Amino acid sequence: MEKDIKKVKNSEKVAENSEKKARSEKEGILNFGKEMVSALITAFVFIVYVIQAFTIPTGSMERSLLVGDFLLGLKFIYGAPVFPDIPFVYENYLRFPGFRDPQRGDVVIFRFPGFERKDYIKRFVAVAGDTVSINGKDVFVNSRRLTPPPNAQWEFGGNLRPSVRYFDNLYIPRRGDTIDIANAPLREFFFYKLLIRQEHPRANVQSQFRLLVNDKDYSDSTIILNIDGRLHRGIFSSTDFLTLDRHSDWTLYQSHFNLYLNQFSEEDNVRIEQRLFKNGQEILLYVCRYDNYFSLGDNRDNSADSRYWGFVNRNFVKAKAFIIYFSLDEKVPAFLLPLKIRWNRLGKLIRNWDGYTE
Repeated sequence: MEKDIKKVKNSEKVAENSEKKARSEKEGILNFGKEMVSALITAFVFIVYVIQAFTIPTGSMERSLLVGDFLLGLKFIYGAPVFPDIPFVYENYLRFPGFRDPQRGDVVIFRFPGFERKDYIKRFVAVAGDTVSINGKDVFVNSRRLTPPPNAQWEFGGNLRPSVRYFDNLYIPRRGDTIDIANAPLREFFFYKLLIRQEHPRANVQSQFRLLVNDKDYSDSTIILNIDGRLHRGIFSSTDFLTLDRHSDWTLYQSHFNLYLNQFSEEDNVRIEQRLFKNGQEILLYVCRYDNYFSLGDNRDNSADSRYWGFVNRNFVKAKAFIIYFSLDEKVPAFLLPLKIRWNRLGKLIRNWDGYTE
């Protein structure tokens, strides 16, 4: 009888232990799941709001940054967007408070101001309220010559096309500035157009041009063009400019305009009328919502930057470049991995250079 009672008690203990074991296993799985979810949420928040990984795809920043460099950018320095790249709320682009705004000399990751949705990295040489001009290799900000970054280079000796080699004085608009769209020169008109697109990414921003000769409208008319002694039929058409827009390069507009303007004599009164529309509403004056910046690549002769497409709007600024965490030399074959890694670049900090050293 006593043995039977002991057997019952033992079986109860075994059942109790099994139940405790099962419960502890379930608790362990739940705890592990909670920890994994917590880790994933932390990683998501960290990636979305704290850092951005970026790979250098082109040589526009050489020799400061090399093709194949992998770097981290700090989003929280300038204030990470609350709703990053979400179409329905992107135009408002609310930000968490940052430590500071971009400064002269910062190397910055930003969304490309043109049509393509990709990120660029350049050095900001001027900020809102500054004026910029370029004379060959010399860059002037507020009439002060900047000393180039230590690793800057000119592959062609600064011998680019005159429109960017000799870059006339340009004012960088700040928040609250009113800009005159209707009377802006062609370069500024094109830059303002991209500025407004950056401030209103979901809006339909379109330009319209008319070719007037002695007050006669030659738009969408056939014009005989004399190009290098050969005659061609050309049409000054608005559709041409929609195509040019895709390249985000104001010098293409300039070349296209000159192609037609040069066909008329000096006695003719030739002018181009420009108009800008946002969602069908013409814009004559525009008040800037954000500060703007002027960017240059450290590889001055091989960089698509603000000389071509104008301002980087604060709305499109994403992160401050911070450190190179990995680097691969694309010229070295993959099977020579130890030689392919640029060991001397790992952990290299990306430093500011405002050029105000003279």
